[in-house]
Amino acid sequence: MKKREGIIEKFSTFLSFGNSSSDLNPIWQTDPNLERCIKSLVESEPDANEEFWAQYFLKVLRKASTEEDTETKANGDAVNIDGLSASTRLPFTTSSLIAGRHMSAYLQEACLWASQKAYQRFKYLRHKYPLEEYFQIANAAANPPGKLLKNFNVEYPLTNIEGYAKTAIIRLISNTIYQHDIEAKRGKFSDYGLLKDLNAKELREALLSKGINHKKLNSYCLVWRCLDKIYQPTRSQGSRSLEPPNQQHLQEIAHCYNQQINKLDFPTAPVSSEKVQSMLSTCVRAARDYRTKRFLSLEEYDNIFDPTLTPWDTLIQEEAWKQVNSIICKLFASIPETGQIMLKLWQGLSLTQTEIATILRANYPDLQKQYQVARQLSRYNQSILKDLVK
Repeated sequence: MKKREGIIEKFSTFLSFGNSSSDLNPIWQTDPNLERCIKSLVESEPDANEEFWAQYFLKVLRKASTEEDTETKANGDAVNIDGLSASTRLPFTTSSLIAGRHMSAYLQEACLWASQKAYQRFKYLRHKYPLEEYFQIANAAANPPGKLLKNFNVEYPLTNIEGYAKTAIIRLISNTIYQHDIEAKRGKFSDYGLLKDLNAKELREALLSKGINHKKLNSYCLVWRCLDKIYQPTRSQGSRSLEPPNQQHLQEIAHCYNQQINKLDFPTAPVSSEKVQSMLSTCVRAARDYRTKRFLSLEEYDNIFDPTLTPWDTLIQEEAWKQVNSIICKLFASIPETGQIMLKLWQGLSLTQTEIATILRANYPDLQKQYQVARQLSRYNQSILKDLVK
């Protein structure tokens, strides 16, 4: 892809993945109105660099957002920005909407950079999210630009808008994926990072779902509380890389647990460090299944093959699949029409979530963005799978 050169290009062009003849290679498309506007401004301040203009448009947006006279803004009266030029006070004689469009154009390369980083970070999700979908999420995160750059300090000399935006956008993309994609949630936490992130209600529900009876439930919750109290990593570690507690930690957790059962008069025996490890492992498995709601996909079922099947086994298996198909058809018919359409487009025609959003947005205003489609598909999938396992 050709890199943009010059201030005029950077403030008047947008990245497009829509050119089918370019094998999905993104191309730059020019907005003629923005091009005319930035040309005029550059002529009035020829020595200014791109950071000058980025900060200029950001200050225009900030001034417009605090302006009390909304009619003045709408009519596009001059807005004077102090401190941007040693020689002039440059008037901006068009609306703040145009300033926002210029900033959106400028942030396109930051969006692309963040999209590429997210594409690498979530490489295990490439079957769901092509690069253009990450770019769409990035664009949604970057707009309106004034909101994205709300906390950017224009007075701090060691930062620039593009660098700040890259960091903010990659964080927002990651948050969006973690929030709406079950498979991403599964990979977000290390085992003990997950336990440290869990709350007591979630743990109890997770353990109950794994068949831990009420008599044992309090013991597992107590060992988890002792872990939270004892295991405090001495150095900063992210939830994805949190190491398991060492032997000394386990011994301290066991000691804490044994002290607590004596104080609380629990009807249970003292535990060793080995027993603590076993109980925590059970908590991890329960918590991970609870958080991610993992089920074996239909594709994985298709790949299961037993070469020792007898004709009788085959007949039983076929009958079982007929029953499963019948149940799935009934469940499919029970979900709303919107859900049926989305599942047909997704599973039947293998369309991406971005393509689904493009098709549905005209008739379904709440399905304008890829992440909205992803959220609805996740909800319908969970509903069907939940009914299947009842």
